[in-house]
Amino acid sequence: MKHLLRTILVALLFLPLLFCFYSCSPEGDVEQGIDMTVLVYMAADNNLSSGNFHQQDIDEMVRAAGDVPADCRLLVYVDDRSYPRILSIEKDEALVVHRYDVRHDSGNPETLDNAMGWVVDNYPSDRYGLVLWSHGNSWIPAKAPAQRVICVDSSTGSWMEIDEVADVLSHFPKLEYIMFDACFMQSVEVAYELRHVARYLIASPAEIPSPG
Repeated sequence: MKHLLRTILVALLFLPLLFCFYSCSPEGDVEQGIDMTVLVYMAADNNLSSGNFHQQDIDEMVRAAGDVPADCRLLVYVDDRSYPRILSIEKDEALVVHRYDVRHDSGNPETLDNAMGWVVDNYPSDRYGLVLWSHGNSWIPAKAPAQRVICVDSSTGSWMEIDEVADVLSHFPKLEYIMFDACFMQSVEVAYELRHVARYLIASPAEIPSPG
């Protein structure tokens, strides 16, 4: 009986050590989640691609990819004079991760909705960011001489108004930020329209030179 009690006592003393070893399993055994995925929506089917400015920006992203944290992903949806595609910006290359076999109208809100949906489905993350890259004309309604538009597609003559962008983005997790690589988009009116779909807005109240 004494031997049995001694055995039980020894086992109880070593039990906490077993939990310690279990909790200290190698970190590599745990799948690391993605904290943030950023999509650059590059509506470049206009004179910006004629000047190859979109490719210059992609090349700049590739050169800077080494500074992107390991738990973040940078993706680029590109609509230019060729078939649309989605790139993953990796160190030393822009890797095509999805290619469309039909031409797109990147000034159509449905195209933005499709690109965002693909990213959220294929790159689940804790947080998301969005860069809208194209021409922009601030906040005045489209029927006025100046237009409240973003993402101009010259092939179709279409564009998105800010309330359409807000409607599309309301279907997805609230964005950490929206950055406009486009002219005139930093205004109270634009910020107010997008207040429910993003925490921060990054933009310029004036023109942005074509190189960015």
